[in-house]
Amino acid sequence: MNKPELLKEIDAFQLRSGMSDYALGKAASNDGHLIRRLRETKMDPRLSTVAKIKGAMEQFERALENG
Repeated sequence: MNKPELLKEIDAFQLRSGMSDYALGKAASNDGHLIRRLRETKMDPRLSTVAKIKGAMEQFERALENG
């Protein structure tokens, strides 16, 4: 997954969930600045970082579904 696709997925998730960049970064890798740095840099994220972010988003959405 390239960076623009990931950022689109993050933005869509944040619209649905109301979660901030800071909270998502904390949930994904205990780094509240992760998403801000991802937005600001020109480099693509590592596959492991993408997996952590996607995992955090999926976990949050499952928690919302289960009430």
